[in-house]
Amino acid sequence: MEKDDIRLKYAIVHILNSEQAMPVLSDTVLTFGSDFDDFIRGHICRVVMGDDVKPGKFDEEEPSAAYNIIKAYNKTEQDFVQRTQDLATELFKIMNSNIDIPPADIIMVHYEADGEEYFAILKMNYKTSYTHQTISDSLGNINDIILQKALLPSETQKLSEACIINLTDYSVRIVEKK
Repeated sequence: MEKDDIRLKYAIVHILNSEQAMPVLSDTVLTFGSDFDDFIRGHICRVVMGDDVKPGKFDEEEPSAAYNIIKAYNKTEQDFVQRTQDLATELFKIMNSNIDIPPADIIMVHYEADGEEYFAILKMNYKTSYTHQTISDSLGNINDIILQKALLPSETQKLSEACIINLTDYSVRIVEKK
């Protein structure tokens, strides 16, 4: 699969920071632009084509909350927002019961590729880096260097946690930390 074969339908970002009492859930889908399209499609392509991706499937005899949420998804924008909020809430519960899971932004995407529809869950673990900050006061501008702790991975950086779900047969491709 090539990056250009991926056609984004909906995308949304939810903030899952276990240092906060609750997740910060978005109520609307993201607006696409060429840079954002490339960013998301690049990450999806790297997950799908990566050496560390593992095939999997949901246990239909004892379905998980995630399976039930995805299975009920009716592929409309309004339902996409609701289902992603439900999934993010479930993931946040798991994060809060496992302190070793780092905080992250979760980008969820409904996309098409090769005639199939997919649901991607991309965990964007924060990285720390320095950036500039400009403060204006009555004396003028003051430029400073600050430590930013909630930066997302770059487009070329490999994600350590992600999941791609085929919306036809509910097969799963997953990348997870060891």
